[in-house]
Amino acid sequence: TMCLSKGLAAPVGSVLGGTKQFVAKCRGYRKALGGGMRQVGILCAAGLLSLTTMYERLGEDHVVARELGAKLAKVDGVEVRDVDGIETNILFVKVRTRDMEAFMKRILTRGVLLGEGSP
Repeated sequence: TMCLSKGLAAPVGSVLGGTKQFVAKCRGYRKALGGGMRQVGILCAAGLLSLTTMYERLGEDHVVARELGAKLAKVDGVEVRDVDGIETNILFVKVRTRDMEAFMKRILTRGVLLGEGSP
């Protein structure tokens, strides 16, 4: 699969590849889980734009993610999962702090916007 909203400028969307049987099975799951939207032409247009004009930029995102991961790994209380193996523009980070709000504000002053959650 490939997500079109991670650095490719589409607001939502993913591309799934596989055999005809696999894709047909996945379509059934998608509809069962509420993914059978109507009027998706605008979203499809954004996905096409992403694939045709933003694809080369994705490589830049991957470089930035590797640099960010290396820098975050040097911060006390921050653990970056597989920092040497970062290949995409998605990082998984554990922050060990008693005051997450203060940490998020501090790192924002350096241009990094974080959100709390778990993968």
